[in-house]
Amino acid sequence: MNTKCCVVVALSVAVLAGCSGGTGASPTASPSSDPQTLSALRKAVTATEKAGSARFEGTATTGTTTSTRKGALDWSHDPATGTLVVTGSGAAQTRCLRKAVYLRVNDAVAASLGGKHWLKYDRSALASAIEQLNATEPAKPVRELVASGDVREVGPQTVHGVRTTHYFGTTSAERIDLWIDKAGLLIKAVREDDRSAGTTTTTSYYTGYGAKVTVKAPPSSETVDYTALLNAQSPSPSGTP
Repeated sequence: MNTKCCVVVALSVAVLAGCSGGTGASPTASPSSDPQTLSALRKAVTATEKAGSARFEGTATTGTTTSTRKGALDWSHDPATGTLVVTGSGAAQTRCLRKAVYLRVNDAVAASLGGKHWLKYDRSALASAIEQLNATEPAKPVRELVASGDVREVGPQTVHGVRTTHYFGTTSAERIDLWIDKAGLLIKAVREDDRSAGTTTTTSYYTGYGAKVTVKAPPSSETVDYTALLNAQSPSPSGTP
Protein backbone atom coordinates (compact mmCIF):
# COMPACT_ATOMS: atom_id res chain seq x y z
CA MET A 1 0.00 0.00 0.00
CA ASN A 2 1.51 3.33 -1.02
CA THR A 3 1.58 6.66 0.80
CA LYS A 4 -1.61 7.92 -0.82
CA CYS A 5 -3.61 4.92 0.32
CA CYS A 6 -2.13 5.06 3.82
CA VAL A 7 -3.22 8.68 4.15
CA VAL A 8 -6.77 7.84 3.09
CA VAL A 9 -7.03 4.85 5.39
CA ALA A 10 -5.78 6.93 8.33
CA LEU A 11 -8.31 9.62 7.50
CA SER A 12 -11.17 7.15 7.38
CA VAL A 13 -10.25 5.66 10.74
CA ALA A 14 -10.14 9.14 12.25
CA VAL A 15 -13.54 10.02 10.81
CA LEU A 16 -15.15 6.85 12.10
CA ALA A 17 -13.62 7.34 15.55
CA GLY A 18 -14.68 10.98 15.67
CA CYS A 19 -18.24 10.20 14.66
CA SER A 20 -18.78 7.44 17.18
CA GLY A 21 -20.33 8.56 20.43
CA GLY A 22 -20.43 7.20 23.95
CA THR A 23 -22.89 7.28 26.75
CA GLY A 24 -22.32 7.83 30.39
CA ALA A 25 -23.22 5.64 33.29
CA SER A 26 -25.51 7.97 35.21
CA PRO A 27 -28.26 6.14 37.10
CA THR A 28 -31.79 6.24 35.74
CA ALA A 29 -33.98 8.71 37.59
CA SER A 30 -37.27 7.49 39.01
CA PRO A 31 -40.17 8.21 36.64
CA SER A 32 -42.06 11.27 37.82
CA SER A 33 -44.03 12.52 34.83
CA ASP A 34 -47.64 13.55 34.99
CA PRO A 35 -49.91 12.26 32.20
CA GLN A 36 -50.44 15.72 30.68
CA THR A 37 -46.71 16.31 30.30
CA LEU A 38 -46.15 12.94 28.65
CA SER A 39 -49.13 13.56 26.38
CA ALA A 40 -47.67 16.92 25.30
CA LEU A 41 -44.36 15.28 24.42
CA ARG A 42 -46.04 12.47 22.49
CA LYS A 43 -47.86 15.09 20.43
CA ALA A 44 -44.51 16.82 19.87
CA VAL A 45 -43.03 13.57 18.54
CA THR A 46 -45.91 13.24 16.08
CA ALA A 47 -45.73 16.88 14.95
CA THR A 48 -41.96 16.82 14.52
CA GLU A 49 -41.91 13.53 12.63
CA LYS A 50 -44.69 14.80 10.35
CA ALA A 51 -42.70 17.96 9.49
CA GLY A 52 -40.24 15.78 7.57
CA SER A 53 -37.26 18.12 7.52
CA ALA A 54 -35.50 20.93 9.37
CA ARG A 55 -32.34 22.99 9.56
CA PHE A 56 -30.17 22.82 12.66
CA GLU A 57 -27.17 24.47 14.26
CA GLY A 58 -25.49 24.27 17.62
CA THR A 59 -22.43 23.41 19.67
CA ALA A 60 -20.90 20.44 21.48
CA THR A 61 -18.55 21.11 24.41
CA THR A 62 -16.40 18.72 26.42
CA GLY A 63 -14.22 20.50 28.97
CA THR A 64 -12.47 23.31 27.10
CA THR A 65 -13.03 21.72 23.68
CA THR A 66 -15.91 23.02 21.56
CA SER A 67 -17.15 22.25 18.08
CA THR A 68 -19.96 23.90 16.15
CA ARG A 69 -22.41 22.04 13.95
CA LYS A 70 -24.71 23.22 11.21
CA GLY A 71 -26.74 21.52 8.54
CA ALA A 72 -30.10 20.23 7.36
CA LEU A 73 -31.86 16.87 7.53
CA ASP A 74 -34.72 15.33 5.55
CA TRP A 75 -36.23 12.34 7.35
CA SER A 76 -39.40 12.19 5.21
CA HIS A 77 -37.96 9.23 3.31
CA ASP A 78 -35.77 6.25 4.12
CA PRO A 79 -32.83 6.53 4.18
CA ALA A 80 -32.70 10.09 5.45
CA THR A 81 -30.55 12.58 3.58
CA GLY A 82 -28.82 15.73 4.72
CA THR A 83 -25.73 17.82 5.23
CA LEU A 84 -23.53 18.35 8.26
CA VAL A 85 -20.68 20.83 8.70
CA VAL A 86 -18.57 20.60 11.87
CA THR A 87 -16.01 23.28 12.68
CA GLY A 88 -13.56 23.51 15.55
CA SER A 89 -12.69 20.23 17.25
CA GLY A 90 -13.30 17.28 14.91
CA ALA A 91 -13.91 19.53 11.89
CA ALA A 92 -15.65 17.75 9.01
CA GLN A 93 -18.08 18.31 6.18
CA THR A 94 -20.45 15.54 5.17
CA ARG A 95 -23.14 15.13 2.52
CA CYS A 96 -25.43 12.12 2.89
CA LEU A 97 -27.38 11.09 -0.20
CA ARG A 98 -29.59 8.03 -0.55
CA LYS A 99 -26.86 5.76 -1.88
CA ALA A 100 -23.60 7.48 -0.99
CA VAL A 101 -21.86 9.62 1.61
CA TYR A 102 -19.35 12.31 0.64
CA LEU A 103 -16.69 13.48 3.06
CA ARG A 104 -14.65 16.60 2.40
CA VAL A 105 -10.93 16.31 3.17
CA ASN A 106 -8.47 19.08 4.02
CA ASP A 107 -5.90 20.52 1.63
CA ALA A 108 -3.08 18.29 2.90
CA VAL A 109 -5.02 15.11 2.18
CA ALA A 110 -6.37 16.49 -1.09
CA ALA A 111 -2.79 17.03 -2.26
CA SER A 112 -2.26 13.25 -2.04
CA LEU A 113 -5.47 12.70 -4.03
CA GLY A 114 -4.56 14.73 -7.07
CA GLY A 115 -6.05 17.89 -5.62
CA LYS A 116 -9.51 16.35 -5.13
CA HIS A 117 -11.27 17.37 -1.91
CA TRP A 118 -14.09 14.82 -1.65
CA LEU A 119 -14.11 11.11 -0.83
CA LYS A 120 -17.14 9.07 -1.88
CA TYR A 121 -18.26 6.16 0.29
CA ASP A 122 -21.07 3.64 0.06
CA ARG A 123 -23.53 4.43 2.86
CA SER A 124 -22.88 1.07 4.50
CA ALA A 125 -19.15 1.81 4.68
CA LEU A 126 -19.53 5.00 6.70
CA ALA A 127 -22.29 4.07 9.10
CA SER A 128 -20.88 6.15 11.95
CA ALA A 129 -21.09 9.37 9.94
CA ILE A 130 -24.69 8.57 9.07
CA GLU A 131 -25.45 7.93 12.73
CA GLN A 132 -23.98 11.33 13.59
CA LEU A 133 -26.29 13.01 11.07
CA ASN A 134 -29.33 10.97 12.13
CA ALA A 135 -28.67 12.04 15.72
CA THR A 136 -29.64 15.57 14.69
CA GLU A 137 -33.24 14.50 13.98
CA PRO A 138 -35.28 16.72 16.33
CA ALA A 139 -37.81 14.04 17.31
CA LYS A 140 -35.04 11.82 18.69
CA PRO A 141 -34.50 13.51 22.10
CA VAL A 142 -38.26 13.90 22.53
CA ARG A 143 -38.81 10.18 21.95
CA GLU A 144 -36.03 9.39 24.42
CA LEU A 145 -37.63 11.43 27.20
CA VAL A 146 -41.04 9.87 26.55
CA ALA A 147 -39.47 6.42 26.73
CA SER A 148 -37.65 7.27 29.97
CA GLY A 149 -40.86 8.15 31.77
CA ASP A 150 -39.00 10.91 33.59
CA VAL A 151 -39.94 14.37 32.32
CA ARG A 152 -41.14 17.56 33.98
CA GLU A 153 -42.56 20.82 32.70
CA VAL A 154 -40.55 23.89 33.71
CA GLY A 155 -42.80 26.50 32.14
CA PRO A 156 -43.04 29.03 29.30
CA GLN A 157 -39.84 30.53 27.87
CA THR A 158 -38.94 32.45 24.72
CA VAL A 159 -36.16 31.07 22.51
CA HIS A 160 -34.91 33.23 19.63
CA GLY A 161 -38.20 35.09 19.62
CA VAL A 162 -40.35 31.94 19.65
CA ARG A 163 -42.69 31.24 22.57
CA THR A 164 -42.00 27.74 23.88
CA THR A 165 -42.60 25.46 26.82
CA HIS A 166 -39.48 24.18 28.58
CA TYR A 167 -39.35 20.52 29.66
CA PHE A 168 -36.53 18.50 31.18
CA GLY A 169 -35.90 14.94 32.21
CA THR A 170 -33.31 12.18 32.40
CA THR A 171 -32.51 8.98 30.56
CA SER A 172 -30.07 6.30 31.72
CA ALA A 173 -27.15 8.40 30.48
CA GLU A 174 -28.22 12.00 30.06
CA ARG A 175 -30.15 14.99 31.25
CA ILE A 176 -32.19 16.40 28.36
CA ASP A 177 -33.83 19.84 28.23
CA LEU A 178 -36.36 20.58 25.49
CA TRP A 179 -38.07 23.77 24.35
CA ILE A 180 -41.18 23.04 22.28
CA ASP A 181 -43.39 25.60 20.53
CA LYS A 182 -47.20 25.70 20.45
CA ALA A 183 -47.25 23.66 17.23
CA GLY A 184 -45.39 20.86 18.99
CA LEU A 185 -42.11 21.46 17.17
CA LEU A 186 -38.76 21.26 18.95
CA ILE A 187 -37.00 24.63 18.88
CA LYS A 188 -34.08 23.94 21.21
CA ALA A 189 -32.51 20.91 22.86
CA VAL A 190 -29.68 20.66 25.41
CA ARG A 191 -28.17 17.28 26.25
CA GLU A 192 -25.64 16.64 29.03
CA ASP A 193 -23.90 13.30 29.47
CA ASP A 194 -20.93 12.17 31.54
CA ARG A 195 -18.07 10.46 29.76
CA SER A 196 -14.59 9.44 30.80
CA ALA A 197 -13.28 12.64 29.19
CA GLY A 198 -15.73 14.79 31.15
CA THR A 199 -19.25 16.09 30.74
CA THR A 200 -20.33 16.73 27.17
CA THR A 201 -22.99 19.39 26.60
CA THR A 202 -24.68 19.50 23.22
CA THR A 203 -26.95 22.43 22.37
CA SER A 204 -29.07 22.38 19.20
CA TYR A 205 -31.47 24.88 17.62
CA TYR A 206 -34.01 23.94 14.95
CA THR A 207 -35.67 26.08 12.28
CA GLY A 208 -37.16 25.73 8.81
CA TYR A 209 -39.41 22.78 9.53
CA GLY A 210 -40.88 21.30 6.35
CA ALA A 211 -38.56 23.21 4.02
CA LYS A 212 -37.03 21.37 1.07
CA VAL A 213 -33.57 19.98 1.78
CA THR A 214 -31.41 19.69 -1.33
CA VAL A 215 -28.28 17.58 -1.05
CA LYS A 216 -26.07 17.50 -4.14
CA ALA A 217 -23.13 15.24 -4.84
CA PRO A 218 -19.85 17.14 -5.32
CA PRO A 219 -18.58 17.44 -8.92
CA SER A 220 -17.03 14.20 -10.17
CA SER A 221 -13.89 16.17 -10.99
CA GLU A 222 -13.52 16.86 -7.26
CA THR A 223 -14.33 13.34 -6.06
CA VAL A 224 -12.37 10.14 -5.40
CA ASP A 225 -14.23 6.86 -4.87
CA TYR A 226 -12.84 5.40 -1.66
CA THR A 227 -13.53 1.76 -2.51
CA ALA A 228 -12.01 2.09 -5.97
CA LEU A 229 -8.98 3.79 -4.48
CA LEU A 230 -8.40 0.97 -2.01
CA ASN A 231 -8.81 -1.66 -4.72
CA ALA A 232 -6.38 0.15 -7.00
CA GLN A 233 -3.75 0.37 -4.27
CA SER A 234 -4.05 -3.23 -3.00
CA PRO A 235 -0.88 -5.28 -3.63
CA SER A 236 -1.06 -7.82 -6.45
CA PRO A 237 -1.00 -11.54 -5.53
CA SER A 238 2.45 -13.14 -5.55
CA GLY A 239 3.62 -13.83 -9.08
CA THR A 240 1.08 -11.47 -10.65
CA PRO A 241 2.47 -8.48 -12.56
